Amino acid sequence: MASSKAKAGKPAKKAPTMLKPCPFCGTSQWLCLLGTNHYWVHCEECGTEGPYKASKFDARAAWNRRAKPDAQAARRAGGKGP
Repeated sequence: MASSKAKAGKPAKKAPTMLKPCPFCGTSQWLCLLGTNHYWVHCEECGTEGPYKASKFDARAAWNRRAKPDAQAARRAGGKGP
């Protein structure tokens, strides 16, 4: 019998297997990191990081649905973005 980490009555979440390339440098050299009690995706090439999330699944999903690079860059530079 296969073991399952899913809670009774809820299917187990499966983390996305493919992460999108970095929105700033385009590389696929990234890590999914674990902090004290959170996960995030970090680009090894340029240092861009995704938002902190409570699970690896949520961190990967957030990285894959991030805002367009132009909007992110504008916000970081203090602008409003497109």
